[in-house]
Amino acid sequence: MADMAGMADMAGMATTAGVPSLPFTGVVNPALNGGFNPSKFMSQFEKGTVQQIRGKPTRVFNLVSVVKNIVVGIDDTTKKPIVFQAWAFGTTPTNAQVPGPTLRCTGGETILINYTNNTPTTHSIHFHGIHNTANDGSLQAANPGQKVQYEFIAEPAGLMAYHCHVLPSSTHVGKGLYGAMVIDPTQPRTAAVELVLIMNAFGIRSPLKNDIYAFNTVANHYNANPVTIGLGQPVRIYLVNMVCNEPAVSFHLHANFFDLFPAGTQTQASEHNDMVTLSLLERHILEFTYKVPPFTPGPYMFHSHDAPGEMGMFGLFNLVNAQAIPGLPTNPNANANANPNVNANANANGKRKKNLNPNPSSIP
Repeated sequence: MADMAGMADMAGMATTAGVPSLPFTGVVNPALNGGFNPSKFMSQFEKGTVQQIRGKPTRVFNLVSVVKNIVVGIDDTTKKPIVFQAWAFGTTPTNAQVPGPTLRCTGGETILINYTNNTPTTHSIHFHGIHNTANDGSLQAANPGQKVQYEFIAEPAGLMAYHCHVLPSSTHVGKGLYGAMVIDPTQPRTAAVELVLIMNAFGIRSPLKNDIYAFNTVANHYNANPVTIGLGQPVRIYLVNMVCNEPAVSFHLHANFFDLFPAGTQTQASEHNDMVTLSLLERHILEFTYKVPPFTPGPYMFHSHDAPGEMGMFGLFNLVNAQAIPGLPTNPNANANANPNVNANANANGKRKKNLNPNPSSIP
């Protein structure tokens, strides 16, 4: 992790001796990122189109890579955006983003990927899953301006990832060429609020050292824009670690436990926990519910431990009484001050603010 003095030089951030400083808690206007909004991204799925190709139904995805400047945080003191020059995937050059779109299909479907490389550097797309070597993406790269196709059967059902595999792949992944792919089982999963959380990081000063961490690219976005969840509502998180330059990154759910499905390939949970650690490209499906009792409306943390959580990989669920459960308040921001962890952060760290958006991202 970058030292604090170096971060101050990089971001124009003021520091006070002896006072821990947690930067990048400002709100990034989606307009600065071409409309990319982490609150919307987490529940958006790209399903492509189903076409008849060589006499069989095929789900077709069109992907393009471009060079794009993205804003990964706002400095609290200067209010200036912190810009990272990324390589980004999109379905068109104008909607390219980091992470790339979350692709979604059903197990057993034939998948065709039409990939166009609109960058000045050679790239490829490697899909995690089961397929032959001709479509692995580790050998089938596209030079600048070229197109390449990948075709495979979507298997196994679960949570997969895709990313550039041109060497050094850590550089290409670190620059933003990655995304998630959800392969639904033919027997649908139970109904739940579904949220995609891509754990990522950015080396502003050097590609070999991370300066800023985030869920879905924008540091501390879900602190400034808590995710609204209804009490008693099942939640399913598609969690993927795309953080380079770190041996592993943790995820901790406060005040609750989740069922863990590694890579989402099994129907039975492997463990019941409030904490999981992921290496690069590792992914899990987490399922949980905030049941009544004991839960009441208010903010509940989720974050990474240690440096990543203190440098941007931090968020809040805002629990609401959407079902009008008797005896509980129905105001979305009721009991907003009831979370001692939020207040403790604000008091101890100075710059960490308990910031509950009066209009938090609403998840239907």
